[in-house]
Amino acid sequence: MRNAVEEAEKEKEGDTERPMAGNTVPADLSRAKTSDEQLMERVMQVISCHIDNPNMSVEKLADEVGASRWQLFRKIKELTGESPRVFMKTVRLKRAAYLLEDGTRSIDDVMRACGFDNTAEFSAMFKKFYGVSPSEYMHERSFGSGE
Repeated sequence: MRNAVEEAEKEKEGDTERPMAGNTVPADLSRAKTSDEQLMERVMQVISCHIDNPNMSVEKLADEVGASRWQLFRKIKELTGESPRVFMKTVRLKRAAYLLEDGTRSIDDVMRACGFDNTAEFSAMFKKFYGVSPSEYMHERSFGSGE
């Protein structure tokens, strides 16, 4: 009885949780995702699935997402400010940084796990994006926190 009274009071006060079939679901989770959110979620799933493939192309991404290359370009550019090709490289570089922070893998392993097949190109892109080389980044993250 007390729970029913408390739930009624919460509902009056505009609490964000609503009882639903014995469970409570936050109101913000019950809203439907926008088509842009769904598209970006799908794009990220496809990129993540193929992150280690250096031959992953915008055409393959568009095909797997179910959009034309032009539609994908327009939407990703609108939502991220980057072209799909640059967006894929950004995702790969961020994943590489995450793996380098761990410090348990070699730079070569990280590079390949993130879909890069040229060490010099990977190092140059990484340095341009983060301002330090992959080895400096790994050293700073692995040993810099204890100094």
